[in-house]
Amino acid sequence: MQFDFGENWKNYSHHALTPKRLSAARQSLLCFLNPEQIRNKKVVDIGCGSGIFSLAFTELGAAQVLGTDVNPKCLSASHSNYQKSEFFTADSRQLSFIQDDILHTNLHGQYDLVYSWGVLHHTGAMYQALDNCLQLVHSGGFFIVALYNRHWSSPIWRIIKYLYNLSPLFIKKIFIILFYLPIMLAKALVTHVNPFRKTRGMDFYYDLVDWLGGYPYEYASISEVTKYIIARGFTTVKTIPAEVPTGCNEFIFIKNQDVY
Repeated sequence: MQFDFGENWKNYSHHALTPKRLSAARQSLLCFLNPEQIRNKKVVDIGCGSGIFSLAFTELGAAQVLGTDVNPKCLSASHSNYQKSEFFTADSRQLSFIQDDILHTNLHGQYDLVYSWGVLHHTGAMYQALDNCLQLVHSGGFFIVALYNRHWSSPIWRIIKYLYNLSPLFIKKIFIILFYLPIMLAKALVTHVNPFRKTRGMDFYYDLVDWLGGYPYEYASISEVTKYIIARGFTTVKTIPAEVPTGCNEFIFIKNQDVY
């Protein structure tokens, strides 16, 4: 059983994606890397969703960007978005999208930058997906990943997500109504930021649907992730802890020379 992320990304792209959100996506990437570390680089965006970050990498000057997703609806949304002139002004020859499952990837070659934000914990085999991503990173290249944080409530959320996906549509809508206000207030109290002013990803409503429906669902602490990836020949460059306890920890690693 798996949540239809593609349907949610298509709805978001149609109803809520704006040039301002694309600009915010570009700026969020610069929290990890400076422009020179992106310009003229070969990039793969694993689990591209709406394609917004593939677009952002291209507009920041990457030489080649490949967006991949297992869900054909995500690819449809991505193709639609990069054909919109108000969103995308870079040379489209630099950018392509393909259907690919990171657990059984057909990708070949290595990339200067492998990016996968909030994706691998939904594959049902998070560590296998991590291994497959790591093997795509060129020596001296970067791996940027965001994974759900381990929290005492994580097993409870797994049950909620499982039940959400088992439910008919009208029950799903009840889930959304019941959780809308509590999650909005919790985010506001913890982050001291208006939850409707997101700097990346979806807007609050579609993010809530993604959160409630996001199954399979795995998680790991910062120390678990860093220990696992460092043992595979990488060095931690930067870690950004989750803003909320069950949110995503964000990581950037660099692949050690002549390893893996």
